[in-house]
Amino acid sequence: MAYNDYGAFVRRNGERMEAHEDAVLERLDGGSGGQAVFDHLTQGSGGDLYHAVLGDGEWRLGVYKTTFPYLWHYEDGRWHMADLLSYATEKPRFACEDERFARMTGDRVTRPVDLFDWVRGLPEDGLECVVPGGPTVIIGRGRHHARWHGPTIHVSMTEADGTRWDAEAGDRYGAGFEDEAERRGREVRAIVGYLGEVAPMGWRRVARCPRCGAKPAVERPWTDLFGRRAIAIRCPECGLRLGLRLLEKVDYATDHLADPKDTAWAAANLTQLVVSMWNRQANDAKVMRGILSGRERSFWLTLDGRSVGEMEWRA
Repeated sequence: MAYNDYGAFVRRNGERMEAHEDAVLERLDGGSGGQAVFDHLTQGSGGDLYHAVLGDGEWRLGVYKTTFPYLWHYEDGRWHMADLLSYATEKPRFACEDERFARMTGDRVTRPVDLFDWVRGLPEDGLECVVPGGPTVIIGRGRHHARWHGPTIHVSMTEADGTRWDAEAGDRYGAGFEDEAERRGREVRAIVGYLGEVAPMGWRRVARCPRCGAKPAVERPWTDLFGRRAIAIRCPECGLRLGLRLLEKVDYATDHLADPKDTAWAAANLTQLVVSMWNRQANDAKVMRGILSGRERSFWLTLDGRSVGEMEWRA
């Protein structure tokens, strides 16, 4: 299971612990962590929700997204949030501030000021926190780097009896995203194939604007906020514009999803693709009547029935 586009893998002494992935910290009965999360979200059941929970005894470490982990200790009949950063063996290189978690326990703890960017301030070998009478926690940058998911963090917790827990958590990573790499690989290969099909079409000379007859301008490619490769053609006179977006979070510089030569060719020839599409549709009177009759018109780019991108005309 995965929720809000984040996930994690959890292991105890090297063995995967699925009940601790996407789990409620106080509800670890050996069953499905996902069921506990479902109950928490749909029924409002109590407990604190994490993408990874390390430990099953009186000390437990919760990892939510890639924020700084939360250490909990059970005593006096309730869970208390421990001030994990106060046990760091070296001074953190990121800015910190005190927070009071009144909603949970009222405990005051030290937390990084930045919700996510604190990871940049971690030492290369991780930040070690040694809790007297409790576990040793090491927090480091993610170990599993790939282009089809976002950044990850790696957290380990060694209990007093030597039991070691490890978790890797991140965006589009972990439980529920096991098939993401293969899916992204298929999509990138589909893009490469699609570009190979349309590139031979006439593209060297951009057709004049079908509405006003002016010469359109091809904009420089860019990457949008969602990591999608994009490019556009726009008429400087009347504003008619064709925008082209490829798949979300596809990195064409990577070499593990498709042949490097193909991906490099695809990145270098986005201009051919958008000009080919502009010319094809600008010279189709029927298509252009439909496009010019409204303010926006979108078309999916497909290959063998799979969507590989989207074009959008703005009139």
